[in-house]
Amino acid sequence: MMTRLLTRQTLSAARAFLILCGFLICAAPPSLAGFKEGAAAYKQGDFRRAYQEWVPVAEEGDAETQFRLAALYAEGKGAPQDSREAARLYRAAADQNHAGAQYYLGRMYEHGTTVEGDDEEAVRWYMAAAEQGNLEARLALGRMYNGGKGVSQDEAHALYWFHKAAERNYQDAQFALGLMYKADGDYEEAYKWFWLASRDGPGSNAEAQQSLTALEKEMDPDDVEEAKQTAEQWREGEYEESLWRWFWRVIL
Repeated sequence: MMTRLLTRQTLSAARAFLILCGFLICAAPPSLAGFKEGAAAYKQGDFRRAYQEWVPVAEEGDAETQFRLAALYAEGKGAPQDSREAARLYRAAADQNHAGAQYYLGRMYEHGTTVEGDDEEAVRWYMAAAEQGNLEARLALGRMYNGGKGVSQDEAHALYWFHKAAERNYQDAQFALGLMYKADGDYEEAYKWFWLASRDGPGSNAEAQQSLTALEKEMDPDDVEEAKQTAEQWREGEYEESLWRWFWRVIL
């Protein structure tokens, strides 16, 4: 009798649990599904469908969806081009600490796109994104320090942020480092970064190859070979000496 009662109680509890799960599934917001369907449509080139799927999700406050929807408005894909709405959505996502949105908001302030140009505000947003690891923001922040835009001109800080992006194999930052070292007369270090920036891969820099060719004509062949070996070692991950060299350069 007792066993039968326990069995009934167990079945009742299991039934209640399944009903609760079903309720929670039905009651769950459709945000995740809407985002995924929009992403799938975007991948297929159906920007209108992506826009329709993402609008309600963005209105619920999802930062990633706000960021992607902002890009659709900015580029006029699947929706009328609307830079003001793009800026509004970038800010909404940036306020939620979305690094990509923070970078694009920084660009808007730097170039005065839709918003009033403000270099200090641009630096603030670039910094927020750079500290989260956004490579484009690190490069932009390096440029701001190097040019004294929105901050006091500071070569050490410019080198720091260029290095932070270049160490992640961001070739535009590697090229920027090459330019800085060349201007400072450190041809071997400049050669290394030009060489890395000119290698085949995402962001491969044709301008870096031209700079590399021009620099070889100004260098001793032995120095060229040594710089090339250093670059190859760096590419293989053996770049501790390079980091220490940069560290002492900044300190001294």
